[in-house]
Amino acid sequence: MAFYLSQRNIITALIVACLYIFYPSCVPSENLKKWERDGRYVQYGQYDIFYHDSLAENVNKCNDVVLMVHGFPTSSYDWHKISEGIRMSIGRIVAIDMLGFGFSDKPHDINYTVALQADIYENVLQQLNITQVHIIAHDLGDTVTLELLRRFNERQLNPDSNFLIIKSLAFLNGGMFPKIYKPRLIQHMMVSPYLKDILPRLMNYYQLRYTFSAILGKKYDFTTQEAMDIWLQVSHKSGYLNLPNILGYLQERQVNGQNWLTAMQKNDLPIVFIYGPEDPINPPSVVNAFKEIVPRVECVVLENVGHYPQLEDPYNVLQNYIRFRKSFH
Repeated sequence: MAFYLSQRNIITALIVACLYIFYPSCVPSENLKKWERDGRYVQYGQYDIFYHDSLAENVNKCNDVVLMVHGFPTSSYDWHKISEGIRMSIGRIVAIDMLGFGFSDKPHDINYTVALQADIYENVLQQLNITQVHIIAHDLGDTVTLELLRRFNERQLNPDSNFLIIKSLAFLNGGMFPKIYKPRLIQHMMVSPYLKDILPRLMNYYQLRYTFSAILGKKYDFTTQEAMDIWLQVSHKSGYLNLPNILGYLQERQVNGQNWLTAMQKNDLPIVFIYGPEDPINPPSVVNAFKEIVPRVECVVLENVGHYPQLEDPYNVLQNYIRFRKSFH
């Protein structure tokens, strides 16, 4: 038995050594380096929050702000393929890394909740003296946006209060419908009481690339550099250790999902849903569910696109968003 255990340990050690020897040296792309270089930081309590604000670039419509709300487990960099087009066509863009994501701080000793992320967005916008926004959101960002919308609806009942005014909503693929949403196996495993302390420490570039490849459209050329850029954001400040904590939003959706969906029914804001149907997390039935709950919503389905429309088909996401915005101006 001693020999067997010794042999097994040797084999395990060799496998681990090979992984490290052949582990790719993840170097950020020039685009990612520029995104970080052009960004700024603002304080939320004791934490640094990273954000992009096109006000610094002398845009011609600074009062028309587009707030870009990213998803899990990535960052505001998700918007880099369309942010410049929106800036040039519409006006000021603000993209913020949620706490625990991207280049923002990633404390390991707090409870990450949807409400916390909404608080941070409101706080950062307040520090930037922004009172009105058009929102475009994706994935977890859809849920955070619905929480912002719920607050917006409630605060309208008190005309004396100062609050963030939402002028329009654009949603990309995201789990807004708990009965339809299908989390990946790795997400279920991450929140398991038996695995949540182990799996994050085993996260690596290869595992992340495999996971992402499975949720993108089959025709999308997911490059090594793109995968490296995503891994660098997730692993920045050991952020992968927070993934089980952050994934608590899955349970929040089950508890609060109906209230968040109802928030869209309590106003007449323009809404568009730009959707990639090759998304195993949000199957095509989500389109009919959206139309049933919010009949006024405009649904745009992009062929051969999966969970990340803004990365997979930025041209059509941008064109449809610009058209949507012009439709009510």
